Amino acid sequence: MIRKGFIINLIIFLSIFSQNTFAKEIKDPIQIKANLKENMKIVKPDGNGPFPTVILFTGAGDPFWRPGYGNWMNWLKERGYASVISDSAKSRGVTGQAMMSRKLMPIDRAMEVFWIKDLLKEMKFADMNNIALMGMSHGGDTVIDALVYASEDPNSYNLNGVKTVVAFYPGCRKPIFGVKLTKNFDNPWRQNNISLSIFQGSIDAWNKIELCQDVVERQKGIGTPITYHFYEKARHCFDEVYHNNISIAKEDEKCRYDEKFSNMAKSEIEKQLKEVFK
Repeated sequence: MIRKGFIINLIIFLSIFSQNTFAKEIKDPIQIKANLKENMKIVKPDGNGPFPTVILFTGAGDPFWRPGYGNWMNWLKERGYASVISDSAKSRGVTGQAMMSRKLMPIDRAMEVFWIKDLLKEMKFADMNNIALMGMSHGGDTVIDALVYASEDPNSYNLNGVKTVVAFYPGCRKPIFGVKLTKNFDNPWRQNNISLSIFQGSIDAWNKIELCQDVVERQKGIGTPITYHFYEKARHCFDEVYHNNISIAKEDEKCRYDEKFSNMAKSEIEKQLKEVFK
């Protein structure tokens, strides 16, 4: 019997070669950074700030904007935090499906963490001494990979001011047929001043959860501040509504919102942010 993991990996690998070769992909970092600013959504409390600010990163696929991201941003606003999110795919001249192939893997997308953080310096509402990163799925791997880059070369990849990181159901994916998808699978990060929380469900159909569990144990072994939240019977997308219809979101077999697990995770994150944004 063919293993499910092999089939998933094969699908991802084959999608690498199914992209539209005529798409005008943007590769110039300066242009991508400018586009990220143009395609950015901002939600903040009333007033001028500066406010502790959370940089969010979406999961893969289309459309970029889903109700769940707006719900998260409003949830953060209610607690006194600003948040920003940008369209990674559009900023690079590709579709969200590119995040399912080597056109835009977390190992590459992680550069956006540093570009967006740099853009925030121009925005007076952001407290640059109190920044958090949060990513869902592909975005979860993206923010974790940023930790690795900054650990390896802190002069080139500056995370000064970043106090904590939240990653929902990342894949921690290993290379597929020689294509490296994430940096965090093979490479540890060593910051002791940036905490990380990972949230995963036991019946995640899109991720092999053992991969991230191994990464968590590796990081605990070298003493980095990491917390792992594992929810029995939770699926991918459990934290918010990533469908246009909440009824569909509650019934989707693979990407299912679950209010119980959502509230549990938000309670943990609320404590996490209060602790670091003192």
